[in-house]
Amino acid sequence: MENTKRQTSKGSGTNAASTRPINYSALTEHRVILRIWFGVIFAGLFMFFALLVLSYFMLNAPSIVHDTIRYRRWEGTLGIGELGGIGVAVAALLRYKTVKNKYNVQVFNQLVADNGWNKQKKFGIEKVASILLGTGESYEQGFGFEGSYNGQSFSCLIFEYLEQDSDTKRYICLSFKLPKSYPMIIIDNKLNDHRYWRHDSNLPDRIPSGVRVKLEGDFDNYFRISTTRGNEQETLEVLTPEFMAALEDTAANKVDIEISNKNLFLIYEADNYSKHNLMSLFTMADVVNAKLHRLSRTWMASSKSAEGAMADTADAARHKLIFRSDIVSFIVFLLTFVAFVVLMISHIKDEPPCTPTTPCYQSGGVYTGP
Repeated sequence: MENTKRQTSKGSGTNAASTRPINYSALTEHRVILRIWFGVIFAGLFMFFALLVLSYFMLNAPSIVHDTIRYRRWEGTLGIGELGGIGVAVAALLRYKTVKNKYNVQVFNQLVADNGWNKQKKFGIEKVASILLGTGESYEQGFGFEGSYNGQSFSCLIFEYLEQDSDTKRYICLSFKLPKSYPMIIIDNKLNDHRYWRHDSNLPDRIPSGVRVKLEGDFDNYFRISTTRGNEQETLEVLTPEFMAALEDTAANKVDIEISNKNLFLIYEADNYSKHNLMSLFTMADVVNAKLHRLSRTWMASSKSAEGAMADTADAARHKLIFRSDIVSFIVFLLTFVAFVVLMISHIKDEPPCTPTTPCYQSGGVYTGP
């Protein structure tokens, strides 16, 4: 009994760092400078527009219009003030642009250090949600880290790609490993219907053998569910009324969810980390992980082959989405290469014959032809 207590105490000390609350102080303290410069920009613009409106009323006032000296004095004063407001806004904007990346890096480094996490320059493709890999082109990763949260290992990164209109989209992708294999289930938050991979394309059409699952009650007002054909019943077993109620309570966090085999991905559209978006992601992670870990105790306990078949189906759907994205990249590269070759060939001209007026240089001498 005494030995058991010692082991429990030791285990608690080991997991202390993984169960403590997340320290967000870097996100709330170190961005003060950026907010100050951003405020100066708006102050300068407000000053400009306020003086612009004032000049309209003052310079049209009868007591000033008919007094040349007074009119010119007011005109010069207001004009200088308007230029000063624009100058302040422009100078603050340039300074904001200059220090923004520096402070974002500083904030990220401090956030990772404060929580005992590890920076990761680049993750493998398995740490990125399939629905992000199946869209756009020119994929890039940035500001990645990994660590432990509530006793579970996780990975987090900012993933970006180019849309068809060359607009850059960035998403935070938080991923966990699950104890059991589940079918591919996409839980789209309807508050994010402006997103490219949602707005311009039908997600079940992009998922190989994808189907939409309709649910009763108010849940469809908040989320849209997609899965692979043949796994509709298993999806309904995952989305119990208790689970749906918990998801509805966190719908305002605007987090999208992808479950695929033993992978859980949580997605949030953002350019950089903030206290709000990280709290939204980890709050949703608490809800989903708690549900799936409880369910894993009985999930497919009587049929390992059925669980394996679901895992294979989920992996196949994910690999086809990734393959589809690789095909897009390959086609873009191929078209670029063909265009380059055509351009080079179009500039190749036949050598003119050697004549006294167009001599050729051969064997170190000048050859002018026969």
